Amino acid sequence: MPGSTALSSCASLVGAPLTHDFCSISLSDLLTPWPVIARGLESAARGDFVVALYNPKSGRRTQHIVEAQNILLRHRSPDTPVAIVKSGYRARQHIQIVRLAEMADCDIGMLTTVLVGNSSTFVRAGLMVTPRGYANKYDAMTGETRTGEQAGRSLSMGLEGWKACVRQYLRIRLK
Repeated sequence: MPGSTALSSCASLVGAPLTHDFCSISLSDLLTPWPVIARGLESAARGDFVVALYNPKSGRRTQHIVEAQNILLRHRSPDTPVAIVKSGYRARQHIQIVRLAEMADCDIGMLTTVLVGNSSTFVRAGLMVTPRGYANKYDAMTGETRTGEQAGRSLSMGLEGWKACVRQYLRIRLK
């Protein structure tokens, strides 16, 4: 789609996988050395980002997607949802939603964008969804703000909340 990145247009085809923190990483090592790509994958996986993989596999470069899967599996459940979107919005569009454990076995090529969910991503009614975290702040049944939280304010565990948590932890450890 003109004016829309592949990760945005492909995400629109599979649900709402990019509604929380996400990043894009190209697996092509033509201009970026593989160790740099692997370090980015490791950081994104450790940071629990939804990851959009560009240039996942080519005729000569077949193992990068396998290695990416291995890196992601060190930090993610094998059941993590993954969307494989081949030729999104083109005549031969093909979409699969699979588990991370199955990702590298799929038909993936240079016209494929791979969207790997994070720890909260789920599939419902055939759509991949990454929730924004409202459940941390609001009760799902009533919509009321949870105890200790305020509408329009950072989560209590936000920038200020973590300091109180560390202070409490240190008090307990130092006793």
